[in-house]
Amino acid sequence: MVCLLGANLFAQENYIEVGGGYLSEKNNFSTESKSNISNYGKADNDTKGIVVGAFNYTYHYDNSMAFYIDSKKGDVRVGSTLNNFDFGFVIKPFAAEEWSNPYLLNQDRSKTDVSEAGGYVGYTFKSDAYKLALEYQVTSVDYDNDELPSVLKRDATRHIVSAKNSYKNYLLGLEYEKYDADGKASAYDKYMAEVGYQDKFFTNLSVFTAVGLGTKQYDATNPILGEKIDATILSATVALKLDNPLDLSKNTNVSLVLKATQEDANNDFYDKQQIASIVSVGYKF
Repeated sequence: MVCLLGANLFAQENYIEVGGGYLSEKNNFSTESKSNISNYGKADNDTKGIVVGAFNYTYHYDNSMAFYIDSKKGDVRVGSTLNNFDFGFVIKPFAAEEWSNPYLLNQDRSKTDVSEAGGYVGYTFKSDAYKLALEYQVTSVDYDNDELPSVLKRDATRHIVSAKNSYKNYLLGLEYEKYDADGKASAYDKYMAEVGYQDKFFTNLSVFTAVGLGTKQYDATNPILGEKIDATILSATVALKLDNPLDLSKNTNVSLVLKATQEDANNDFYDKQQIASIVSVGYKF
């Protein structure tokens, strides 16, 4: 689950964070859904425990250049900053899983690995209390065994253009995603906007909250469902971070993140919902 304004979510350098929680999900395309389905209705709810981790190591070569390795949101980035520019490579180190044919009825659906890797370039503008971070990312998405017909093939090039604005404690994120799949019925354009607020209380309690609204529009008619898919996306995030809990160490922190996302499509089979609650412990070195 990705928060568009996640870069502002207690951003820091040289840290490691581990935690866990619960994820409640309704998603016919997730391999956590039933392996055997009898119709193209809404997915049943599934709840599972999850483990999360994040880290960052940054080496400052001089005042204008730095090198880093960073992992959050399920990606690993290896990159460099030069003055206001940011560029590097991105990869998902652990292959995700999806159904080889999510539309298969009255038979057990088989799983397939999905890998993704690419690069990015960004530019950050700062002026007094205002900050604007622009980024373009392009990745290649590869399905190991895609059993869908050619018009639904999911191998793709994913393009993401984002603009993250902050003014004092107020945040605005805009993002456009082009999923250029081999099959036009699996290709889509996604537009997302998110507004947020971030502040600090009692010297050691940081609070972050955001709400988002977006749309997803597929390029062609899905031949199995008989219509072109469109969806409306809603999201909400609340996060708390407590530094130096119980006076254990000034370099430690405890975080709580609550996140909900919902996609309402014009076809029940494409409806999706995720609700996550995560508690993590971090250490800054």
